[in-house]
Amino acid sequence: MGRRAKLTLADIENAGLTLLDENGVNGLSIRTLATKLGCAPMTLYNYVATREELDILLVECALRGIATPPADSGTWESQIRILALDMWEHIHRHPNIVPLLLTRRSQSATVLRLSEALLHSLRVPCADNRQRLHAFRAVSAVIIGMAQNDLAGPIPSTVGQAKSDTIAHIQQLDPDRYPALIAITGPAEESSAKEEFIAALEIVIHGIT
Repeated sequence: MGRRAKLTLADIENAGLTLLDENGVNGLSIRTLATKLGCAPMTLYNYVATREELDILLVECALRGIATPPADSGTWESQIRILALDMWEHIHRHPNIVPLLLTRRSQSATVLRLSEALLHSLRVPCADNRQRLHAFRAVSAVIIGMAQNDLAGPIPSTVGQAKSDTIAHIQQLDPDRYPALIAITGPAEESSAKEEFIAALEIVIHGIT
């Protein structure tokens, strides 16, 4: 029988993100990752010394490839739009990375780099560092929140329920009690996650200005 090929960091990244996509953070551990890879748990410690290192590795992998716009290119609004959309698209592919992103962001070199780029773009419209902090928080909340929220869709739903079934249920509610909720089911049927993210980002950008 042939000898098993040596693991690579790419193997660990791919298997880890697959576990996150399928089972969420609660389904990710050194043991479950080792099972996925077909190796002993102790083997993984040759690559990641702690669970913390594994989390950071997966955050870096999920965000890999996001480029920051040149500091002197375009307006601050266009810089925010380009960077925020790229970040959202990467997180949207693996929305279960959000808990790791939130708990490991100060330890991730990529998150620090992207945060610095966002803050640099916000120098122009923000009068001082306090306002820039608030604007940074707002943009970050839209990026992360929309990436995670679109798993459920634009209206409240039951876990595992199809979007069409949720919309049909909302449309059957008492129109005297829930007129606004029923009213958004039409746009909800036609909207896409990307469309909703771009619209939400524009609201924040306009609020900053």
